[in-house]
Amino acid sequence: MIYANPAAAEFASGQYYGAIGSEYYLWPAKLQSDYADVRFDRELRLFRKHCAGGAVLDVGCSNGAFLFQLNQRFPGGYEVLGTDVSGAALDYAESRGVPVVRGNFTEQALGGKSFDALTFWAVKHLNYFTQATLTKLVETRFSAIEFRSTHFNPLVIWQDWRRGGVEISNRQRAELLKRTTSYKQNRWLGPVRASYHLAEKTLGALNLADNLVAVLRKKS
Repeated sequence: MIYANPAAAEFASGQYYGAIGSEYYLWPAKLQSDYADVRFDRELRLFRKHCAGGAVLDVGCSNGAFLFQLNQRFPGGYEVLGTDVSGAALDYAESRGVPVVRGNFTEQALGGKSFDALTFWAVKHLNYFTQATLTKLVETRFSAIEFRSTHFNPLVIWQDWRRGGVEISNRQRAELLKRTTSYKQNRWLGPVRASYHLAEKTLGALNLADNLVAVLRKKS
């Protein structure tokens, strides 16, 4: 398993997400992209496959976009709640009608409430799992129902290659996400999107796409 060591103190404490990273989460280009109707297509298809309704807790919900889209597309189907350590992002989530709980997830009692599903989208940024290492981490309490590799962004790959791997600013990341989202929404780029989906599907089948996704079920 590959992981960052040493981890910067602001990541370990959550300070990064509460202060330094809030600029990125609330940058207009980022918000516009996150709340675009195409933003969570993959995630929603996968989620609906395994959970057709019920109480949902999104851990690391950031600005609340996933839960917002879930409610928008399936009104009345879910009771949603988000949690995070990033106060400014949670303020925005609440402004869009997404209920939230603030603080470290592992320290929250949540009033003893139970949930039908918990989601962790794009978390554990300091740890890089393989299917084997993630399975080993959870196998004492969870059964793995499905694994898949998803997401492929050629614009990010091109930009990383062009810059020689030099890190870009949060604002640049947000603008790149906005540009990618606009391409997805452009109906004239249908043939390009078809090629993109084929490339992503091929990379996913080879476990070479950007993200590793696991669907887990709690053992009784």
